[in-house]
Amino acid sequence: MGAVIDIARRFGDGLTNLVSRMGTDRDKATHSVYSEVILDDAQLLNAYRGSWLPRKIVDIPALDSCRKWRDWQADAAQIEKIEAEEKRLNVRGKVLEARTKARLWGGAAILIGTGDSDPSQPLDTEKVKAGGIKYLTVVTRRNLNANEIENDPESEFYGKPSSYTLNGKQGQPVTLHPSRLVIFQGAPVPDEDLNVNKGWSDSVLTSILEAVRNADSTAANVASLVFEAKIHINKA
Repeated sequence: MGAVIDIARRFGDGLTNLVSRMGTDRDKATHSVYSEVILDDAQLLNAYRGSWLPRKIVDIPALDSCRKWRDWQADAAQIEKIEAEEKRLNVRGKVLEARTKARLWGGAAILIGTGDSDPSQPLDTEKVKAGGIKYLTVVTRRNLNANEIENDPESEFYGKPSSYTLNGKQGQPVTLHPSRLVIFQGAPVPDEDLNVNKGWSDSVLTSILEAVRNADSTAANVASLVFEAKIHINKA
């Protein structure tokens, strides 16, 4: 019994096999560690365009969220006006585009354009009348930079960017208040302080792309074996 206790103290708790070296410091599996996965935009784009599986992973949940859309609870005349305004702004199409791009790139937003001279100020919804929204534009984290994170716990934007910077006409930066943006995220990150995409989330492909790559490689290798197949015919 004393020998067993000494072994447990030496190798730690868990299943240990000294013959196969499982659970010991000679076990090859003990040297496997998780490292940070960083996928650049080119890899994400190539995976989405070149393989059917990443495209389905990105597209299907976004399509499902917009397929049935929604029903308004109001008078028929009011519903008609609301639906006409949604059609004018293509709200459904913009939401689908933003959801898809957010899942692929790790973040996207719909910019609410009201024609205000200073978009860095909060959007006053009380002043937006019928037809006051001029346009809805979808932008991604690739051209919408998140600025400093709001640290005031009393702010409604606590833990989120206090403002955003958009690349405007002729490369001129435009500062946007968060209230003028409808933010869509991809795969959420557990801690903002450890996030490499400050203010944004991860692409949904980040944690699964290795498995997708292995599946594609296996399928490609199996397809290649078909060319090596031979049929032997024995004649009497």
